Amino acid sequence: MKKELEYGGRVVEFSYQGIFLEVLEILGEMPLPPYIHKKLQDKEHYQTVYAKDPKSAAAPTAGLHFTKDLLSEIQKKGCRAG
Repeated sequence: MKKELEYGGRVVEFSYQGIFLEVLEILGEMPLPPYIHKKLQDKEHYQTVYAKDPKSAAAPTAGLHFTKDLLSEIQKKGCRAG
């Protein structure tokens, strides 16, 4: 099934016998914001340390500056997640 949406987007349905995510991981590319010009060698690099789903296609780019060490330092100063 393929459907064109009002604003120009598309809805596409895939049919595959097996684990489709495995195919996407082999063939797919991580969508990146326009200001990142190099393809990622490590797909995990474009994930925030607090991501709930590691397969999320988009990360809030400001969050990429947070590392586990930095979050630990912030917590030591008394800041807690709400």
